[in-house]
Parts: sequence; C-alpha cells; structure tokens
Amino acid sequence: MSEADEQVQQSLSGTGVWDHFTMRDGLPDMKIECVFEDSQGVLWIGTHDRGVVRYDGDEFRSYTSRDGLTADGVFSVLEDSDGVLWFGTNRGLIRFDGVNLSTLRQMNRMACCGEAS
Repeated sequence: MSEADEQVQQSLSGTGVWDHFTMRDGLPDMKIECVFEDSQGVLWIGTHDRGVVRYDGDEFRSYTSRDGLTADGVFSVLEDSDGVLWFGTNRGLIRFDGVNLSTLRQMNRMACCGEAS
C-alpha cells in the first residue's frame, strides 16, 4: 500500500491528523470551493473569488488573475497523467505546468464532436 493510500485509510478510520487553516495562516479567503492533493503531496485550494492557493506544508502561495488565471473563482482542480494541473474557473479552463498558466482556448468544434471537416 502506498503512503497516500495509508493516509486515506487513516483518515477514513479516524486516526489521521486534521489541520485547520485560516486567513491568519495565509489563506487569502475562507470561501473554499475545492481542495485537491497533487501527486507531490501539495494541496491546491480553489477559492470562490481569490484564485487558487498552493500549500506545500510550510507556506501558502496564491495564483490569481494577476498571474494569468482567467478569473479568480476556481471551482475544480485536477492533475493529468503528465503532472499538469488543470483549474476550472467560472471563465474557462486553465492549464498549469508548474511554471506557466495558460488558458485553454475554445476547442475546435469539429475535433471536439468527432465531426468531419
């Protein structure tokens, strides 16, 4: 069993450790929309209107529209098999490779829907 699986088992059995964070700890907002733990053990916290927050166990780092998000409401965070993070905002999908934030432009309708061009 992997370490992550053991942590999930501990949490489910009630023996895990729960931390409580507030704005005093570094969160930009208490309106949390989602929490995601990536493959490196980093927590990503989507907020209602203050962007996405990276927490590595020591410090918080916020990413907002000033950094390249299309909007500051982040409602979902996922990681693909290449380790790229995807943030779902109320104004589109953002790709984060660990360095650059980029907006997923509107997909070609033909390619999306399997229609011949």
